Amino acid sequence: MVLVSTIIGFYLGAVESERSILTDPWLLINTILGTAFVAGGAGVLNHYLERDL
Repeated sequence: MVLVSTIIGFYLGAVESERSILTDPWLLINTILGTAFVAGGAGVLNHYLERDL
């Protein structure tokens, strides 16, 4: 769900700045990968901290 909202936000930002996703696909790919890594890392830390509860 976080990645879907990231893609939608990226698209809306690209529309406002008159840039196309097709002209700079690496920016979208890096944004999605970075968001996935951050969300995954937060999930791992959450599970680690709550493992004994």
